[in-house]
Amino acid sequence: MSGYLKHFGIRVLNFFFNFCFVFVCEGKHGLPPSETVAVVEHINAKCPGLEFVGLMTIGSFGHDLSQGPNPDFQMLSSLREELCKKLNIPTERVELSMGMSTDFQHAIEVGSTNVRIGSTIFGERDYSKKPAPDKSAADLKATVEVTQAH
Repeated sequence: MSGYLKHFGIRVLNFFFNFCFVFVCEGKHGLPPSETVAVVEHINAKCPGLEFVGLMTIGSFGHDLSQGPNPDFQMLSSLREELCKKLNIPTERVELSMGMSTDFQHAIEVGSTNVRIGSTIFGERDYSKKPAPDKSAADLKATVEVTQAH
């Protein structure tokens, strides 16, 4: 990865970890919450070209706000608190990316610092097209470790 970044003049690539809690969207996967601390520690120690900046999730679609805040957003906020406490990171250094075109206002109300509003800007996606196969977490870790060896 470092050669790729250098080619484009990028010193460090910022990234968010994605989490899937209650809602699972076809073709989308995320890091299990139980692995968060270990993976962030690994990235910080072994991947100088990557800068962990935050956590992200997609909230349950159609959540009825009369039932209370979106539980996915609440879980991500709690996960950030736990991560920051265990790694001694100031909470304000770890951003929360939650909320999309349909629920970004609620996400901001409960603490989101980033929202994804592509459908509002570009229009709805065509979900009838089959997505490309995803790589597993093990494949991605192997790719990171192989890249570091070069």
